[in-house]
Amino acid sequence: MPMYEFKCEECGEKFERLLPYLDAQNPQECPHCEKISGKRVVSAPSVSAASGSDSFGGSGGYGGCGPTGFG
Repeated sequence: MPMYEFKCEECGEKFERLLPYLDAQNPQECPHCEKISGKRVVSAPSVSAASGSDSFGGSGGYGGCGPTGFG
């Protein structure tokens, strides 16, 4: 189940909820003021990588091709 970020339209508090997609479309109860006015906001995705590796398949950023990646 994905984590969604919400912002309360009453008090401005930001909070997160672990919800199914369809439930995330509905206003949520704010944990601060307890009003059902939390609207979903767009947040940056969470990205993680295994320790010691990168998106090029090696450790060092260029898969052993040198500092520029070309040689």
